[in-house]
Amino acid sequence: MRKTSSFILICVLVFFGCTGKKTSDVCDVIITPPVLDFGRARIEDSPISFSFALENASKEPLKIVDISSGCGCTGIDTPQEPILPNEKKSFEVKVDLRGRSGEFTNTVFIKTAEHGNFFIDIRGTIVTDIWFSGQSIRLTAEPGKSEAKTTFSLFTQDYPNVQFDWSDVPSPSGVEIQEISRSVSDGICNIQFALSVSIGDTNALSHRLVIVPKETGITPLVLPIYCYRNETDQRNAAFSTKQISLGVIARNEARIIKIYGNPDVIHGVKEIAWSNVPSGIITEILPRNSDTGGVLEVSLEFTDAFPKGFFGGEIRLNTLGGQEFAIPVNGEVSE
Repeated sequence: MRKTSSFILICVLVFFGCTGKKTSDVCDVIITPPVLDFGRARIEDSPISFSFALENASKEPLKIVDISSGCGCTGIDTPQEPILPNEKKSFEVKVDLRGRSGEFTNTVFIKTAEHGNFFIDIRGTIVTDIWFSGQSIRLTAEPGKSEAKTTFSLFTQDYPNVQFDWSDVPSPSGVEIQEISRSVSDGICNIQFALSVSIGDTNALSHRLVIVPKETGITPLVLPIYCYRNETDQRNAAFSTKQISLGVIARNEARIIKIYGNPDVIHGVKEIAWSNVPSGIITEILPRNSDTGGVLEVSLEFTDAFPKGFFGGEIRLNTLGGQEFAIPVNGEVSE
C-alpha cells in the first residue's frame, strides 16, 4: 500500500527585505508563509495546490506588476487590482510534478510597482517508484585521465528489494555502473551505485542514462549525466553565451536578454547577481519550461538610479546546486 504524503506548510510570519525605496527600516509588505514546503508527494498527487498571503501594511495601494516562477511547472495568476492599505490577499499556487523526481526547489518572484521585489521558495521531495536525490549527475575526470568516476544513490519507498539488470539497460557506450550497497532508514531504501564514464578526447559529454528495474510496473528513471575533463571545461560548457553586449539602453526601458547554455544548468539557475555594475537594475528570470530548452530569458529594467554612460562588468548566475558562473556584460545607458 502506498503511503499518502502530506503537504507541510511552514506558517511563519516574517518581514521580507525590499529592493524599493523606503523611509523606514521595516518592510511594509508581509508574506505568509515565507516557504511553501509540500514535504513528500507522489506524481499522482499532481498538481499540488497551496496558498500564500500578501498583506499591505503601508499607507499606499500595493500594485503587483508580475508574479512568475523559475519553472513552467508552477502556475500562479497576477492580480489585476491593487491590494489596498491594511488589506490581506491570498494567492493560490499550483505545481505540476509530472516528469520530475527527487528533491524539488523552485522560486516564485513577485514584482511590485513601488514596494520592491519579493520571492517565496517552494520545496519538497517528489516520490516515484524509484527516485534520484538530484536532477542530474555531474562528474569531472581526474587530471591526466580520460575516465571520470563517482557514486550516486537511488531511493525507493515501496520496493526495497528492487533489482536492476544493467546488461539490458539502454545506456550510452562508455558508461559502466555497479551496485555497491543498500540500506534502509525510516522506511526508505537507499541503493548506492558506482558510476564510471569514459570521456575519451572530448572536453565535455552529455549522456542520458535510462534505469529500468526488473520488476514490471515500475516507471523507468532517466538520469542526465554531464562529464567534463576539468572544472574549466565544465564552466565553459555550461553556457555557450560568452559575452553580453546590450548596446545603448534608455532608463526605464525593459530589455529581455537570452543566455544560451546547457539545459540542465539553465533550469538550475535560481538567481542572478551583478558584479562591478552600479546598482539600479531590476532583474527578473522569466519562466522556464521544456519548450525553452537551453535558453535562459532574463528581463532587465534600468531605473533612474542607474548612472548615465558606458558600463562594464559581469552577470553572475547562481544555481540550485551551489555553482556560480560569470558572463561579461557591457552597455551604455542614455537619458
